[in-house]
Amino acid sequence: MTPQDQTLDLWLDFDPADFAGLSESAQDDLREVFVRVSRRLAYGIDWIGFRETMPNVGPDWREQLDGMLNGNQPTNQARRAMPETPKFLEDCLAFTNAGAMRVYRALKHLQEKELPPEETISIFPLPFGRVPGRTCAPDIVVAYKGRAGVLEIDSPHHRVRRAVDTSRDHLFRDAGFAFVDRITVEAVDDPEELMASLKRFLRRLRESG
Repeated sequence: MTPQDQTLDLWLDFDPADFAGLSESAQDDLREVFVRVSRRLAYGIDWIGFRETMPNVGPDWREQLDGMLNGNQPTNQARRAMPETPKFLEDCLAFTNAGAMRVYRALKHLQEKELPPEETISIFPLPFGRVPGRTCAPDIVVAYKGRAGVLEIDSPHHRVRRAVDTSRDHLFRDAGFAFVDRITVEAVDDPEELMASLKRFLRRLRESG
């Protein structure tokens, strides 16, 4: 039975970046769990819908757009439209949290301090792009030695999203990225482990294909 044939008892709203990685099978699994719990607790919810939230751009969206066009706002296509100055901002690039910015700074150190200028890397945080069937925003795309790879950064709640994360990783590989890797929460919080993880990522990216 299609959603149009159902009484829509509950909608679950997702951030655009999270919704992009929510596969049909993951939706079915989540729907089954919610319906089972609802019936056990007699909530009367028989169907669950999933939808992408609309960005809240605020009343000053014209000023934001003008600032971006004039180089005064973050220039990367960040996951969320930000009505105020982003909390995590560096090099005119916006980040969703402090962990993502730490990963960026470590990559920038490798880019500028350890790799030779003629063989260094490019770093693209939160770029929106199209893969088959959906729009996705990987945490960081890195170009190195003629290959592009994706770095995803786990959040403290990544274990709950493991199935969705795995599906998302496969999607990026199937869509042409040479290598996809994840930076764990533990590595983000440990500078030495983070640097080791990034060097391993670059080595595997270089050797991919």
